[in-house]
Amino acid sequence: MFPRLNAWCAVFLLACSTPPPANDTPPPPTEDPQKVAISSFWSWFTAHEAEYRDLSAVAERLDVIGAEIRRIDPGLLAEFTLDPDGTRVLVLTADGIQRLFPIVEATVAAAPPIPGWRIQALRPAWATPDTNLQWKEQTLSFGDFYAAWDAATPANVQIYVPLPAETTEKDAATLGFVALDAVLGEKMTETLGELHFAGGIPPADAKNLFLLAAHLQSDKK
Repeated sequence: MFPRLNAWCAVFLLACSTPPPANDTPPPPTEDPQKVAISSFWSWFTAHEAEYRDLSAVAERLDVIGAEIRRIDPGLLAEFTLDPDGTRVLVLTADGIQRLFPIVEATVAAAPPIPGWRIQALRPAWATPDTNLQWKEQTLSFGDFYAAWDAATPANVQIYVPLPAETTEKDAATLGFVALDAVLGEKMTETLGELHFAGGIPPADAKNLFLLAAHLQSDKK
């Protein structure tokens, strides 16, 4: 009796210690969190786009869409404008952070068709020399911005803003980047090398900022 019991116990223990057959089924692929965030953003905007149709009141809701776009990446921003034909434009921007450009472009590429809207990746060039802008109670013209750069390559660019010579470097840089984005566009601006900003009368060798844009465009051809 006892030998039989011992043999049974040995078989039972062996069966318990034998590992189960290997599961060769691969685990389901995990979704890319960024792609999930991009899809979620467009689902949200499609459901809420009517709240942004009145561009005169859109400032009140920038924080809301800002929180949604930052789920994709904390460096992204959303801005709004109008095309000449009245089409509303949602501009997704990296605010000049070059490493985020591919994320912005991927987000825009994933946008579904939304009637009445155009989706723009990065701030486009849009200003003309006659276009005005407001700066601290002053009305300035984009045609009054100048630049000096090396003729071979714009690796070291000095931007002259239409403000007094005593303007702080911070104010000159803030206004200068506004002008660069408007005249060159966000992507082209980031192809420039080291940038310097100043107010005051530009030197004789400085050229209108629109000529810098033309120079860069000709180099691309």
